[in-house]
Amino acid sequence: MLSVENVFVRPVKQRDIQTASAVHQRLADRAGGCNDFATLLCIYQKCLESEKPSSWCSSHFVHWRALKMAKKVHNQLASLLSKLRIPRRGGGDASSLALSDRVRQSVCAGFFTN
Repeated sequence: MLSVENVFVRPVKQRDIQTASAVHQRLADRAGGCNDFATLLCIYQKCLESEKPSSWCSSHFVHWRALKMAKKVHNQLASLLSKLRIPRRGGGDASSLALSDRVRQSVCAGFFTN
């Protein structure tokens, strides 16, 4: 989700701007409102869980094209993990943590090596 364009649609009309801002805030709150990573992950998951992802994106003021690109990146990473025989889910203690904690743990682990 970080390698694609901004996922949020910013409408032109003032009335739509307020509606979009409220919808985006609800999505952030649903993700725990703790950080952008959790919000983006929540948006990605909710979109893919919906029966009609493009309609979900439209009603939630989210760019469908950006989420399609994120899905392509996800599939590429999953393919690489499979080729390298790396399990996709770590399990262990991490699986019992809340989503926001798992996101924080992953981000910190990624930054630690850099």
